[in-house]
Amino acid sequence: MSSVIHMETEQVRAVARQLQQTSNDIHQAIYYNVGNKLRGLNWQSPRRERFINKFEQLEREMRAYAEESTTLGLRVQREVDEWEQAAATLVAVALSAEQIRAIAISDTRQSLQKYWNGMSLKERKKWLEEWYRNLCMKLGIPPTSFKVKDLYDPEGKDARGVYAIGLWLGLFSSMTIDIDNVKGNDPFEVLETIGHETRHQYQHFLVEHPDERPDDISKEMIHSWKQNFDNYRRPEDDFEAYRDQPVERDAREAGQMDVRKYVERRAEVI
Repeated sequence: MSSVIHMETEQVRAVARQLQQTSNDIHQAIYYNVGNKLRGLNWQSPRRERFINKFEQLEREMRAYAEESTTLGLRVQREVDEWEQAAATLVAVALSAEQIRAIAISDTRQSLQKYWNGMSLKERKKWLEEWYRNLCMKLGIPPTSFKVKDLYDPEGKDARGVYAIGLWLGLFSSMTIDIDNVKGNDPFEVLETIGHETRHQYQHFLVEHPDERPDDISKEMIHSWKQNFDNYRRPEDDFEAYRDQPVERDAREAGQMDVRKYVERRAEVI
């Protein structure tokens, strides 16, 4: 008796995207919509403090579930990618649209990896800076100074990149990517880091220029970013709290999406 395995990859990918979107919706509802309103209530009473403490406990649990949903969605996305790459190795007389898409994505990733492997450090720096400037152009923000140098790694962690806001009106701001990662073998990780840090630059831009916000970013979200930047938690102090901050969650998701779209555009499958 033979066994057959099968996957409708587009349907599975759609479910994965829905998982990630649900995570974002939960986070926005509990943190932006309810949490901010609750903390702003004009209510002076010991019962208020107990109520807020209970709510914040619920808020932490909900954020943890939302984070698990995001992680699960990414795992499913990676599973689909593996299926598509496996499909790309098959030889068939007639290829479906799904198989053609899988082959295009697989070939593009391999091509980008080969291109990366063949570049000198100087060429990699130039290529990465062009990627960064293209992201800025799409977001409608001015690029800042782009640097590649050694960053301090907190104990047991890998500092991949940082956006420094600089002074008023962006004076002396900078984007710095860790040179160890640029010397490494994973171009997609470095591209994701740049997308992540560019998103931080965009977050700061919208906090300073709220009238420039697009329709898919709410006023409440920008307000929460401002509050987060005013009370930012450093990774060396509490790494989990650092990762769970609104600006960091948003930047992680943006960086991952930037790389996915970039590969798909190169493969001409969007």
